[in-house]
Amino acid sequence: MKHEGWTSNGHFAGLVQVDHAAGTDLCVLSALHVLTPHPSALVLAAGPQVDLRAGSSAEPKVAPFAWTRNWGGQLRADQNRDKPSFDVQLARVEDESAARARNPLRKLHPDMPWVGSMAELELLDQKGYFYLLTPDNHPTEPGRGEIRLTLRIKPATAMPIPYLLADSAQACDVFHEELLYLETTSANGPAPIKGDSGSAIVARDGNDLLTLVGMHIGGDGVRLSFGIPAWRLFNLDNWLNYPGGARLKLL
Repeated sequence: MKHEGWTSNGHFAGLVQVDHAAGTDLCVLSALHVLTPHPSALVLAAGPQVDLRAGSSAEPKVAPFAWTRNWGGQLRADQNRDKPSFDVQLARVEDESAARARNPLRKLHPDMPWVGSMAELELLDQKGYFYLLTPDNHPTEPGRGEIRLTLRIKPATAMPIPYLLADSAQACDVFHEELLYLETTSANGPAPIKGDSGSAIVARDGNDLLTLVGMHIGGDGVRLSFGIPAWRLFNLDNWLNYPGGARLKLL
């Protein structure tokens, strides 16, 4: 992904059908800082092209894969705990076949495609592990597959993560509401790294059906994954902008 001289690598959490007053769009759901690299605080960009990396090297990419829309949240540089950010954005799919082939959520649970509340999260936490679905075409460490996680801290308000925004000279703390803090189950196994942002965090049942638990937006570079809970992703009250009459459906 390139925008005004900046590039960003990342993944998407899933495909979303956006039904709205003007029609229907198939979109990828990802982190704002992935779809709009080096974003300006309080500004939600539309138009930058999203490329699909052809491999783990710097080979030419298959493009265009999608186009960002100004549908999503915002990142605030004022470090105000009382006005949390929402690191979420949609990009309209241009290449549907490629998007469906890359969709990490190809076996969604029909009764619980995404976690709708803290109570549902706690039930899933009692049943087993969670998994971070990393991109198989990661630029530096492809092929890591899924990373097994455990819930370390239940969602809490005003969790800070450092971001470098276009209108700040140095990294500033950006506060998020209700972030998931998860930890890898193996001290020596694969861990979330730069380029995993936007990846799905899921639960899996005995039939290999997936439930989206959240979207990974960062980590500590060692064992932690920070994620936005799924119930916040699909609550349009958290969004800065979306089309009139919008309804989101995870595919």
